[in-house]
This record gives sequence, C-alpha cells and structure tokens, in this order.
Amino acid sequence: MIEAIDDAGRTATPGPGRATGAAPEYAAPLSRAEGEELVDLMSCDAVPEQCMDPSMLDGYLTGLVCSPAVPPLERWLARVWDPDHGRAAPDFARASDAHRLLELIVRHANATAELLAGEPQSFEPLFDEHDEAEGGATIVDSWCHGFLEAIALDPVAWEPLQAAHPEWFHVLRLYGSEEGWDELERLDPSEMDEAAHQRREAEIAPSVRRIFDWWAQRRPWTPLVVPPAVQTVHARKVGRNEPCPCGSGRKFKHCHGAAQALRDPAGP
Repeated sequence: MIEAIDDAGRTATPGPGRATGAAPEYAAPLSRAEGEELVDLMSCDAVPEQCMDPSMLDGYLTGLVCSPAVPPLERWLARVWDPDHGRAAPDFARASDAHRLLELIVRHANATAELLAGEPQSFEPLFDEHDEAEGGATIVDSWCHGFLEAIALDPVAWEPLQAAHPEWFHVLRLYGSEEGWDELERLDPSEMDEAAHQRREAEIAPSVRRIFDWWAQRRPWTPLVVPPAVQTVHARKVGRNEPCPCGSGRKFKHCHGAAQALRDPAGP
C-alpha cells in the first residue's frame, strides 16, 4: 500500500548521469503520513468511485516513469480517475485540495523514478495482500493492470521494447489483462499453487528494473511537475455546472474546469 512507502525504503540517491532532476517541491518521497493522506484523498467523495485503487495507482505510475515518453498531464491523469474511459473527473470544493492530491501523485511518481535510477535493487512494487484469515497471499493483479494501463497510453511507442524482450512483459500481462487471466485458468493445476504464484510474482520487480533501464539508456527521464494554472481566455467566469466553452457537451466542472482545479495551487 502507498502508506508503507517509508517502510519499504522508497528513497534513493540517483545514479551518475541518471538523476531525474525533479523540482524540489515534487522530488521528495512521501512520508508514511502523506501516503495515508493520498489514500484518503483518493477515496473521498470528491473523487470518482471508479478511480484507481492504491496498488493499481502505484503500478500505473511505475509504468508511466518507465515509458518511452510521458504524455501530457491531462491525458495520463484522466486514467487515474477513470481507468476504463478517462472521462470522469474529481469535483473538489476547494482547489487547494485538488492541487494537494495531484502534488502527492506526482511526488510518488518522481520518487519511483529516482529509486529505479539510483537504487534499482531497492525497488519493489506496492502489491496488495489478502488478510491473514484468507491466507495472506499477495495480490498482484491490480498492480500489473495499472502498469499495462500506462503502456496503453502509447502502445506504438512501446513496440520496439516489447518486440525485443517480450519475456519482460509476460507476467505483467498474465496478471494484468483479460487474455492473461484466461491463460491462468488454462494452466495445469501444478502451476496454480502458491509456490508457482510466488515464483511468477518474484519476476515482476526485476522485469520492471530492466524495462526502466532499457528506456533510460535511450532517452532522458523528464520528471513530472504540476503546471501552473492556465489563464482562461473567457472574460466571464464559467459556472461549474454550465456547459464547458470547449464545446465537448460536458459540464465545465467535469471538463476543463476539473483540469484547471487540479492545476491551480492558489485555490481557497
């Protein structure tokens, strides 16, 4: 879970020539309290019910920092709130709360990149776990699905690596996609016990380290930042429940109003 970031050792000094160079306010790893704050904000009433859970978010952000190129903030952020469609958006009453949530998400992503760059052997995915009453088994499906959601943002750009090293993606797809789940159901019973699950789980972190390193040798990592508020070109302030001036047909609060609130650090 994200609230265990400190205990998992998710701080690092970047390696030579591979520092992410994140702005100081977006570079610090989350403390335990901030991890809990992120989980609370993600589960509050202002955030769409279908948003990513903490494990899926960690997988998604890890996939994002492992990507050949990070898409614009509005595009990748939309999938955090609405993984299936990218249409729903938070509806915070205070822009400061929206900005705080985005700051925590961006810092967690940058800290993951710093760790993979500087101390890759310390990187471990933040998987969920069953309660002890249910056997305490690790749940990797949500995390793997989140990583694949990051790949889906630009699948063409990922093709060279996936063609060169499909084995690095095998377990990610096995647990993170419908095709993989179907394949799991077809496995021999001897490959479905806890020991086999643990062997496959153990392949995920090393594969992610290889994926990050492969792209790091081919492009510099550009750290994520929270951009300043965009100045509106409309003379009249648009009401939150009015149609968005962009012509999308959606309410302003669910369209450009949502993006503006999430990027405005000066809200009340």
